[in-house]
Amino acid sequence: MLQCAGASRSLRIGGATVTSDEPPGGLVLLVGDHLWWDLEAIAHWGRGLRHLLLVGPAEERLPGRSGDRLLRFLTDRVPNTDVKTAWLRDPSLAAVRGVIERRVRETADNWLVSGTGGTRIMATAAYLAAISCDNAAFVVRDPAEGWRRVDDDGVDTSLNLDSRIMESYTAADLLAVTWGDEQFDVQMRSTPIEPEIDRAARRAVAGAPWRVEFETAATRVRERRAVQNTERGFLFERFVLATTRALGVQADDVVGGSLLTHGLRRVQEVDVVVNSCGRLHVIDCKLTASGEHVPPGVQLRDGDATGHHLADGAGQYILLRPNWITDDGIRALAGRLGIRVVDRSVLTYRNLPDVLAELLLTSPHVSD
Repeated sequence: MLQCAGASRSLRIGGATVTSDEPPGGLVLLVGDHLWWDLEAIAHWGRGLRHLLLVGPAEERLPGRSGDRLLRFLTDRVPNTDVKTAWLRDPSLAAVRGVIERRVRETADNWLVSGTGGTRIMATAAYLAAISCDNAAFVVRDPAEGWRRVDDDGVDTSLNLDSRIMESYTAADLLAVTWGDEQFDVQMRSTPIEPEIDRAARRAVAGAPWRVEFETAATRVRERRAVQNTERGFLFERFVLATTRALGVQADDVVGGSLLTHGLRRVQEVDVVVNSCGRLHVIDCKLTASGEHVPPGVQLRDGDATGHHLADGAGQYILLRPNWITDDGIRALAGRLGIRVVDRSVLTYRNLPDVLAELLLTSPHVSD
């Protein structure tokens, strides 16, 4: 996997020093609608963890809700950890603070208390609990600046942790826990890549013009299979899938053709999902011209909703449209939504693998 171990940053807890390489004995996580940062906390500090406390509203323990999904995710990942839960009917400041303080003081271990994942009231309660216990420190995940420690005086300090530790999970694991919920299930479809497509992607990564390589390979596949031209779109998705792998992303960090279902009904499909550099990147691949079938504005708004649902807002949505010419209005809307549009104007001057490498293999939170 494309992992980059971040430099360790010391963290004082009471009279002891804890680093990312020497995890704390205990960890408190707040559970709410967003699980991504809880998963990252487990990735950073879960190794060797003796105690874990999950705190959240009572409804989070119901089947399919965040607490239930997180517990199922943790089953095989922290086998030697004493996991306790506090599902509160009224997650008030006093209730949350009290349950955290009691659990932390029950042990002599050093604890980290995360203020990320729940409501603002829960975060405030977690902070007050942490600073009241000699064996606890409070940490919070800033979406733009990474994990930070907040001391008793409210002064925050960066921990300089590498968010690419999320690559210790597979893309399928992350999809299952962040995309599925109490109503919908996630299905991963096997996406075999034709040898012609795989070779074309590797040549493109080596510098050959991607469009020539793809069209030549797609023609050969269609001739070999005697299929219609309509399969070009599926072949392009597989070309993008093969390209990400040829760039160095491990096979289990890339998923193609994932489905969100409700019973037997297909609700939504995403073409390619890449787990890289601390984010889930959703690549929506289409060879159609601009506005064909679905208006561009609708595609952008659907993409924004999918990206936030898929990775709790920690992902990147890439609209890959090699045959589009995006007008200024659509490009401005994409910018406001945080969606990256890769269209013909971009690919006229740059090779597709170079663009994907820039988008997928750059982490905003990497330690030197």
